[in-house]
Amino acid sequence: MKDSATNYNILCNIIDGNDKKDTIFKISTNSSKKSDSFSKSFIDFENLYERLKHRIPPTVDKPPKRKFLSAESKLNEKRRGWIEVFSNYLLNNEIENQHVQIFYAPIIQVESTKKCENEIDLGPTQRKGLKASDFDILGTIGKGSYGEVYRVKQKATKKIYAMKVLGKENIKMRKEEKRVMAEKNVLKTNINHPFLVSLHFSFQSKTKLYFILDYINGGEVIFLKLNFQFTTKSKN
Repeated sequence: MKDSATNYNILCNIIDGNDKKDTIFKISTNSSKKSDSFSKSFIDFENLYERLKHRIPPTVDKPPKRKFLSAESKLNEKRRGWIEVFSNYLLNNEIENQHVQIFYAPIIQVESTKKCENEIDLGPTQRKGLKASDFDILGTIGKGSYGEVYRVKQKATKKIYAMKVLGKENIKMRKEEKRVMAEKNVLKTNINHPFLVSLHFSFQSKTKLYFILDYINGGEVIFLKLNFQFTTKSKN
């Protein structure tokens, strides 16, 4: 059950290295689309570093400085590599920072649009801050054509739940969004019902939907039927 948030992979290219005072670098994502790129001077990156250096770990070097008699091409190549490391760190670790959001706005906005296009409206049960990594998987309860159901423990509360994981691609391919949402609404209204499982909350990632339900010891009937042999009592 692996899934992750947006991981940025930033690439940097030298656009104009003839001006010794202000070399221009192009920043883009690995999607190589025109809308995913923008250009800045090295001075712009230095200024951003100065604003955020108190948040930058030692593993990210300081901006490469010009040395006496050093070749301009070698310096620009060092700076290009540094910009990639610096940008990837900020976008993958400090994306909530206001300076980062303003500086990298062209790339962040494109990725946000892609994410919104793939989102499914889960209504009031959706918890935006939750991730699959907030739960420990204790075992598999059942498997189906759309996904799996796991027995999980929420790390923060230590509570045991059933987690239903559905693949968005399968749902959209079969045009089953309405059926899934109808099932979600039924589960939501069952809160405190003595005989039916209830939906406590839900969340989603780029590729999956997660429904957190009551855990009932024994598993799903259909899973038991498919994986174990049952004998029915004959009627006289």
